Amino acid sequence: MSLRPLARSLPGQLRASAGAIRTVLAMRGVRLVAAASLVARLPKGMVPLATVLLLHQISGSYAIAGITAALVAAGDAASTPVQGRLVDRLGRGRVLIPTAAVHVAAVAAVLMLARKGAPAAAVAVCACVAGIGMPPVSGSIKAIWPQLVGQDHLPAAYTVESLLQQVIFLSGPAPGGRRDHGGQRRAGAGLLRGDGGRRHLGLRSRCGHRSA
Repeated sequence: MSLRPLARSLPGQLRASAGAIRTVLAMRGVRLVAAASLVARLPKGMVPLATVLLLHQISGSYAIAGITAALVAAGDAASTPVQGRLVDRLGRGRVLIPTAAVHVAAVAAVLMLARKGAPAAAVAVCACVAGIGMPPVSGSIKAIWPQLVGQDHLPAAYTVESLLQQVIFLSGPAPGGRRDHGGQRRAGAGLLRGDGGRRHLGLRSRCGHRSA
C-alpha cells in the first residue's frame, strides 16, 4: 500500500482539524471553561509525583512513598463511581465544590504533617483522603461539551478535551517535582488554584441547571 496518497491528504486533514478546533474555541464560554478545567485537573498530574517525593523525603523509603501514592490512586478510583451517582442525582456544582474542598483540605493536612515531622502513616492516611476527595472534573467537563458546542461540533470539542488531558499529564508533574524549600507552598497554592477552577465549573453547571 502506497503512503503517497495519505501523505498528500494529511495537510488538508490537519488544516480541517485546526479549523474545527478554532471554531469550537471561538464559541461563547468555551475558552473560559477549557482554561478552568485545565487548572482544576492539574492536581491529577501533580499529586502522585509530589506524594512520592514528599514521603521519600520524610521517611527515606520509596516503598512507603509508593504505597502512599497507590493509596491516593485507590481512593480516587474507589470514590469515582459514588461521585458519578451523586452528580447524576444532585448536579455537578453540588459535588465538585464539596469534593474540591475535601481534596484541598487533605492536601494541606499532608503538607502540615510533613513539615512537622509526623509519622509517615499519618501522612499516608491524609493522602488517601486526598485521593477520595479528588473531584470528578474530567467526567463533568465531558458532559458539559454537548451543552456548550452542540452535537455538530462534538468531535472537535473532544479533540480539545484530549489535548487538555495531554497538557495536564505533561505539565502537572513539573510543579509537583520541585524540591526546594518553597516547593511545598507553591504546590499548595497550585492546588488552591485548581480548587478555584473546580468552583468555576461547579458554579457554571449550577447556573446552567437553573436556566434549563
